[in-house]
Amino acid sequence: MVLTASNGVDPDDTHTFTLTVTAPPSITGVTELTLTAGYDATSTGVFTVTGTPLPTLTKTEGAPLITYNETTGKLDIAQGLMPGIYPVVLTASNGVDPDDTHTFTLTVDPKVYEISGGGLHTKITDKEGLEFTSQGDYDDFAGEMTVDGGAALPSTTFEALPGSTVVTLKAAYLDTLEAGTHTLRIYFADGYSETDFEIADYNPQTGEESPGIFAGAAVMIIFAGIAWGVCGKKKREMV
Repeated sequence: MVLTASNGVDPDDTHTFTLTVTAPPSITGVTELTLTAGYDATSTGVFTVTGTPLPTLTKTEGAPLITYNETTGKLDIAQGLMPGIYPVVLTASNGVDPDDTHTFTLTVDPKVYEISGGGLHTKITDKEGLEFTSQGDYDDFAGEMTVDGGAALPSTTFEALPGSTVVTLKAAYLDTLEAGTHTLRIYFADGYSETDFEIADYNPQTGEESPGIFAGAAVMIIFAGIAWGVCGKKKREMV
């Protein structure tokens, strides 16, 4: 604004007045995103910053693989983050207090690998374990497995071999489980495989019990025959 003073005597005088209205910074934008391990590089939506003077926006906290792109106004997410939760803090400042912060949270879910095999194990009678083949890379196998969400299985209860990842639960371990359906989970660096298998109790058939019974009966018959023969001989001698 320019003010001018005049009274007919030259020169007039002028005075410039400038009013500056400031406003603290403000950030709006996406707050969360979920990806699955093994994802391709991607970006978030645009973060909008307002304030007077125009604020600058910087990333002040977060994983190094998540960066703020000043040109696009987005967060760029590089490949390689393992399953987990990654909070990022953006801060806008323009010299007018207070600065504004905005928290964005990236969640990387585990990758679920296909798995085959397993089946039914009958206690005592089945001498072989149950074999499972996971499509997870053997090099990423964490050496950890659980059954029914319990503690990690001791290494003595299973064998693991490459070929994708081939895992065998040993029969001695399977015999310790209760009859019914159980869930096996195999862990990898970036995910897991999960499947169900069955345990059945040993239930001998009648035919499996009969040999012992027949053997006992046969012995009794033999002894009875011997006794009868002895008695008959004595009777003949007495006549």
